Amino acid sequence: MKKFAIRALSFVAFITLGLLLSVPVFADSVNTSKDDIISTVEKAIALFYENKDMGANNDLSKIMDTDISSYLADKATTHQYATSLNQNDKENYSVQVKLLENEMSEDFLKLKFQVITTYNYASHYTALGERPDISTVSEVVYVVYDRVKNLITDFYCPTNYYDIAVRDEDPNISMEMATRSAYPFAITANITARQEMLKNDIYKVYEEQNSEVSSITPSRTSFLSPNAILAYARANYDKINPSSGNGTVPYFDFSVYPGNWDCTNFVSHALLAGGANVYDTGGSGISGTGWYFRSESNRSSSWSGVPELYNFLISNTHPNTPAGYSYAYSNNPGLWSVGDIVQFRFSGNSVYSHSTIITRKVYSADQSRAYAYVTGRSDPYNYNDNDPVDNMAPGGSKRTIYVYNY
Repeated sequence: MKKFAIRALSFVAFITLGLLLSVPVFADSVNTSKDDIISTVEKAIALFYENKDMGANNDLSKIMDTDISSYLADKATTHQYATSLNQNDKENYSVQVKLLENEMSEDFLKLKFQVITTYNYASHYTALGERPDISTVSEVVYVVYDRVKNLITDFYCPTNYYDIAVRDEDPNISMEMATRSAYPFAITANITARQEMLKNDIYKVYEEQNSEVSSITPSRTSFLSPNAILAYARANYDKINPSSGNGTVPYFDFSVYPGNWDCTNFVSHALLAGGANVYDTGGSGISGTGWYFRSESNRSSSWSGVPELYNFLISNTHPNTPAGYSYAYSNNPGLWSVGDIVQFRFSGNSVYSHSTIITRKVYSADQSRAYAYVTGRSDPYNYNDNDPVDNMAPGGSKRTIYVYNY
């Protein structure tokens, strides 16, 4: 942990907010204005992200209620545990905090932020021995500030693997549901048990993915273009309005529906960009067959559903339409490649719930193991570009899907 704290100090200059760790961030006096509270919370968010991503040891106890402070300390420690296991040490680190929404009452200020982090990985290299591109992760953070206590009483990121595994919350929620001021966060026996389960899952998955590397190298005779799939994903992941994958099928953002993410729809358009052919079975409404999109109310379930896309690709045998085969994700360099899909089942969940595109393959120093960097989009504020799968879900199951036109 000590080396992470030292490294974090060397990158303070990159922090967008210009924070100096040697200067007290939180004054003892009470901040009463909305602008003062927002400024204080923004600083707290940036400092917490340093703890989580860089192993810094910033003290947040003066600005956070006891339970949420303890929860976030364990979250940072867990992230650093996964970082150490998977050798995902970050450098050239930057964090940017953007206010999206706020609601103020007499006793509470409810806040919604977008947090964007960028960095390189210190020990990863391409096949040519070059450093990979910058990785970018954007996620939404909900915060409740208690104006009576003058403390943050909740801090929640619904797309972060730790919060998904530990908090018993619906990840597809509104700001009102995410910031329930009448029920400040409290650590329960269930949360403590989930924290330990996540750490166990992280080690279990690490052991499985880094067991003896198989010599299997599947044949690849695809009519799809991996480079075109990659180019589409990296050009559209952070757009408010992504473009159509083939210029014909319209792009409809499924995250506009409460309780829905856009990740698999984004992947479907990436496949279109790579040359995948639409398979319209002529159904009406939401069809359980084929792979197509005419409108939000007239489409196949496989177009935007995580397990539905998997089931369609693995079982489809219709000529000249998308099909695929799947492997459990591992560090075997031959089992997956750029342009393949990676789907995630997060620790604590029973189903696969997230889809992404592999946009970079990087290697260990001896080239014996490969690590998939993926790009995906859940909504306009929750996305990632070229981020390792083990940074996104170190304790969860992952499966790859190689797609071709049957």
